[in-house]
Amino acid sequence: MQKGVCAAYARRGIAQGLLIGPVCLTAGIGLAVLTGVFSGPPLKVIEQFGKNFVYISVILFLILGGGYLLFSGVRGLIRTDSTDICRYIRLELASNAAGLTGKELLALVDRDLATAWTFSSGTIFIGREWLFVRNAWGKPIIRLEHIQQVLHHQTPKGNVTLKFTDHSGTGPVTRELTALEAGRIEAHLQHRVVYRKNFT
Repeated sequence: MQKGVCAAYARRGIAQGLLIGPVCLTAGIGLAVLTGVFSGPPLKVIEQFGKNFVYISVILFLILGGGYLLFSGVRGLIRTDSTDICRYIRLELASNAAGLTGKELLALVDRDLATAWTFSSGTIFIGREWLFVRNAWGKPIIRLEHIQQVLHHQTPKGNVTLKFTDHSGTGPVTRELTALEAGRIEAHLQHRVVYRKNFT
């Protein structure tokens, strides 16, 4: 029995934002002070822009990225439905999710995944209605009824990645799997959803 994989995903995202955000912000501000690229009259800063382009780019990346992560973490802590996973679930449910809170959205999916089949050492969950990929590239979740294709891509090492796509071509992408594990997942899905398999 799986325990709250979506709720855990939401908590991890919030924690990362609250921990990594301030570190990036502090590093960006510290680098700006140490290099002094923003000190002096504005015209001098502009004149030196080409010379200090790398420093300025790194500083802005750290400050803007850190600010966004911190904001996302605080917002997720206050409003669970603002987390990425809740937004993905809400999109999968469309109008049916209009009145559900973030906690209700997570609980809805976690109830289905509580008895899900697991693959690849517990990183891929296939329930009766939902598919969830832990550490996915892109969004981690999709409703089985929305799967239109399973894209099968072989890596140079001979392993396989799978992408479960909806009508718009978006969906969870797994990390590298063995060919045997990928085959087991595809065979399991063939019994649960009707999809057109496309090899790339």
